[in-house]
Amino acid sequence: MDVFQPAANVDYEELLTWADVGDTLLNRQLYHEAVTVLNEAVRRRPTDGQSWFALGQAYFNIGKLTEARAALCLARFNDGPPSRIRFYLERVRDVEESTGA
Repeated sequence: MDVFQPAANVDYEELLTWADVGDTLLNRQLYHEAVTVLNEAVRRRPTDGQSWFALGQAYFNIGKLTEARAALCLARFNDGPPSRIRFYLERVRDVEESTGA
């Protein structure tokens, strides 16, 4: 039996998902690139709360507060991480209040 045969049948495109790439870009503070990739992630999996949350973070970090709020609300609706979503929604509100936005 060839021990590598199961690996030959793996769809490697699925091993590294759009969300994984987006998270990596987010962690590297490549926010504009993360927005692009995470938009594709939520297009492909619109009920992925974690991807919506990451997209909200990326939008927040490039100053797109309206888009950040929308993505974070969709993250909450799709069972994203509640305490982290709440934290970022509060940050959005704080920035809006301090800038008069």
